[in-house]
Amino acid sequence: MSDNDVSVLFGSLAKNAETDTVPDHFHDLNLDQIVSTITSGREAYDLRPFFYQPLDDIESIHFRQEVFQDLMNE
Repeated sequence: MSDNDVSVLFGSLAKNAETDTVPDHFHDLNLDQIVSTITSGREAYDLRPFFYQPLDDIESIHFRQEVFQDLMNE
């Protein structure tokens, strides 16, 4: 992905899900079970790392909120 690419997950920031490590708090909050259910049957797409990567900048958070607002509009 180049810097000019746009992603629904990360806006104009070129990021990739780089970690396969389940965060410690996922087990405490049962998020590991939720991710397993969501990704079940879609293993070929290797989606789990996207759930493990936190958003660390406010622009990406606002971008995702805007995407969901657009999805709610008919």
